[in-house]
Amino acid sequence: MYLTQELEKKCYLLAGKKAFFHRFCDTGFRTKWTGLWSGNKKFLEYFAFKVNEEWLSPQNCIRFEEDGATATHFFELDKIKVEEKILVPEQFPALICKLTFLNKTPKDINVEVNLEVGVNIRKMEENWNERTYSKKFEENKVFVSNEIGVLAFGSSTLGKDILSSYYKEHYPGELQRCFVPGIYNTSIVLPPLSAQSIIFTFVCGNSEKDTKLTFSSISSWEEILARKYEVYRINEDFLETEDPILKDLFYAAIINLEKCAYEGKIKGFLAGYPWFTQLWGRDLGWIIRAAVDVGNFEFAKSSLEALAKNQSEEGLIPNFITLDGRVDYNSADATPLWIIALNKYVECSGDLDFLERVKENLLKALNWYKKSCDENGFVSNDSRQTWMDTLDRKGTCLEVCSIWYEALKSGSNLLNLLGDFIGSKALLESSKLLRNNIEKYFWKDEFYTDNLEGGERSINAVFPLVFGISKRPLKVLKILESSEFTTEFGIRTLSKYSNLYNPAGYHTGASWGITTALMACAEFLNNRTEKGMEYLQKISKTLNKFCVNSLPEAWNSEDGSLNLVKPFGCEYAAFLQAWSAAGVIICIDEFLLGLKEDALNKSITISPSIRESRVKRKKLIDKDLIELAIEEYGKRVRCTCKSSKDRFYKLIILPKV
Repeated sequence: MYLTQELEKKCYLLAGKKAFFHRFCDTGFRTKWTGLWSGNKKFLEYFAFKVNEEWLSPQNCIRFEEDGATATHFFELDKIKVEEKILVPEQFPALICKLTFLNKTPKDINVEVNLEVGVNIRKMEENWNERTYSKKFEENKVFVSNEIGVLAFGSSTLGKDILSSYYKEHYPGELQRCFVPGIYNTSIVLPPLSAQSIIFTFVCGNSEKDTKLTFSSISSWEEILARKYEVYRINEDFLETEDPILKDLFYAAIINLEKCAYEGKIKGFLAGYPWFTQLWGRDLGWIIRAAVDVGNFEFAKSSLEALAKNQSEEGLIPNFITLDGRVDYNSADATPLWIIALNKYVECSGDLDFLERVKENLLKALNWYKKSCDENGFVSNDSRQTWMDTLDRKGTCLEVCSIWYEALKSGSNLLNLLGDFIGSKALLESSKLLRNNIEKYFWKDEFYTDNLEGGERSINAVFPLVFGISKRPLKVLKILESSEFTTEFGIRTLSKYSNLYNPAGYHTGASWGITTALMACAEFLNNRTEKGMEYLQKISKTLNKFCVNSLPEAWNSEDGSLNLVKPFGCEYAAFLQAWSAAGVIICIDEFLLGLKEDALNKSITISPSIRESRVKRKKLIDKDLIELAIEEYGKRVRCTCKSSKDRFYKLIILPKV
């Protein structure tokens, strides 16, 4: 991503497994969410460099570039050009900034750099606080601490601590208080027409000992950068297509998912940034599935495990788990989505040992369903337990029942793998009963009702289509494609004819990344390729709407703005949401390409809905990197498969009707 105009209107996010950094493209730290974070704590409020007599600022920042792994600000000063390249290491709670100075003159220039740092070590849910700080200068580094953490920083050149410390208040949306530990000063001599760099490192920790250990473990800039690109570019050529929009969207979705991979006291995928830095059971049901599609079995497995370890005694999978260990169970769909995700992981990884380890969790989840469902197979939910958790949808909801249908099929397959053939058959019969009753009771007035207790016409009608329940998919698609639901920006969550409709309403009319992707899935499943591509293109237009190369949570369905209406007032949607990225990956891999892998039986099913004659896809199956070449000739499909381990896979080609 390359920007030269309106840098103040866009932001960016860099992340590793231990920390994330958020800032605006013009160098601004404009909200209470900008800065450096690790876990559920903020450490760095802002930093600013003064080079000789000029601050590096929005006034002299002329260009910005971002490639997923790094962000670079370009500055034009009087006699010097400056590049500020930033990255967050993969395995350390740190931020590394490389300042490169270019002398434009034929004379030596003494370059003096003054670094001002605003330290605000606080918990995520806090704002202004009265915590006091202490400061120490030691071994070319400044250590700033309060009772909940330490921020340390220093440079690759010899530095010194000048001026006195002070506290300051400011108002980036909400009142904040930070500590400025004086000025960190360093300098170099820049020969004529030459370039030199200084590396500045910021490290977060619970204690001074933690930060010193991190400083000693961090390798050179070149090694850290190489490791970062190794992680971020491994999937760069995993989809070969003639469609640049499709290729860029798929790769961006993979990077977005990678940025949400977290490893601390708990390991798994965070729901999104900047404030959804928790493990959400509902979101993970989709995220794990997408992670498996792109070969990240490690974090898919750890996410499944984290949810299983925190399962309730009754069998419920958590609604969310905070990074400090707090657990909430207020979700109607996290439990069935966990079963679906587990089945996806086991099928594609062949990891039967893990299935055996979580067998009791699986049985508890299935037993919860058996105890909770009625004679029709329906499960009712309480208020605010569905994905539309700002709405009172108490009752029997369409998407919850649809997800349980898919979960029963997944559970049947898993019990079969565990050798419980009787239980497997019983679940399959239960899924058939549920499917028939969804069609019988939810189909009203030529469309699916959202809730049996008096529901609206909503986007939740897409769920019976995606899970292959609907007997009338084309009727439903015709309505969802119409102006009642579809706009140039995406698909509304609620019919525009509803009295509750508001295009900016969080769950009452806005467009969501996940539901727009599911709409594309339904189109591809029904061989409506052009329509499916239209919805993916709508999603692709959100990539740089606010945060560069990021897929947001939701947006106004009529103007594309991220400023949405929630019960407590207006708030921006999260600008990078993992299940928006997951929806894109699932849509392209499982519905557009129609791929279904079976590592245990060494088979791959291909049922494509592509509009070009040839597509290539590289992916992992049980640690085997395979390359699929899919070609369409009219209604005929041809596929070849190359295995890095010289394995033979049975290819099952099912052209869509």
